[in-house]
Amino acid sequence: VLEQAENQNEGQNKEQAQLQLQKLNQILVSIVKHEWTTTWTNFLSEICQTAYQSEAKCQNILKILQIISEEVFDFGKQNIVSEKHQEYKQIIYKEVNSLMELCNYVIMSATNQQNQISEQLIRQCLKTFTVFISWLPNGYVFENDLIEVILRNFIFPSITRLDSIKLFTEVVQIDLEDEEESLKSSYKERKIMLFCIFIENIQAVTKGRDLREEYQTLKQKRQTSGFETFCEQLCQAISAVLLENLSSIEKITNTMEQNPNIESLKNFTRLALNYMIQCSNISDDELFKICLNFWHNWTKDLVQIVNPHFFQ
Repeated sequence: VLEQAENQNEGQNKEQAQLQLQKLNQILVSIVKHEWTTTWTNFLSEICQTAYQSEAKCQNILKILQIISEEVFDFGKQNIVSEKHQEYKQIIYKEVNSLMELCNYVIMSATNQQNQISEQLIRQCLKTFTVFISWLPNGYVFENDLIEVILRNFIFPSITRLDSIKLFTEVVQIDLEDEEESLKSSYKERKIMLFCIFIENIQAVTKGRDLREEYQTLKQKRQTSGFETFCEQLCQAISAVLLENLSSIEKITNTMEQNPNIESLKNFTRLALNYMIQCSNISDDELFKICLNFWHNWTKDLVQIVNPHFFQ
């Protein structure tokens, strides 16, 4: 499989080579699904180590890991017994360093060696990292700077923007209920800090332009498809942050001593709400559903804060 990845760009029929590679990947994934918890428990560390041999192998290995996460973990949540589910999770926990080191290597290489790492490899790394986030120990997500590096470097380039926003959305949706109180508080604060960095970089993308006006301009040129997708992903990310962390944001802004960081959080929250208002006025059905769900839950939370007994 790895040699096929290396040679897929050679020869005249690239489409046939890519199709063959996809089939080989699926065969390998099928083998892993049967052997991972028994005779191939070091699969993750073994295949990650091979990824450093070449860019083509690295990209295909990340693709294989994405398929495994989607088929074994995401789809499997509804189809595997809890005991098997725990076995997979324990294996991930034991070998998670290999995956994190590989993702960190690709992201940092792309950051420090601009134009030397292919856009396809960067995007594949972001996609793979995204689908594994919900399976990683929370410390691996919130106790290093990898997410921050991604937000600061890969939201502005259009080729990696949507993948970066999706990754951020997964991060802020991580469930912290099982964490100790001290870690829960620390991770919530980390989410809010990442939110500020996220909005700051989205602001660099929009450059002060009104999203409604931008939509109308693109509509006249019949070029709205990519823009609508961007707005949908942006609203999903903002919704995920504000609906889950409203109380934490209010606590920070209202009880802590005022300083430039607090003012920045207030400004970024206002800006995020302004993006939601702008997107609410864009004529797109899917975007309207996202915005409607946000405003419904947002106003419900506000009413409960003002009058806790209103819904009783």
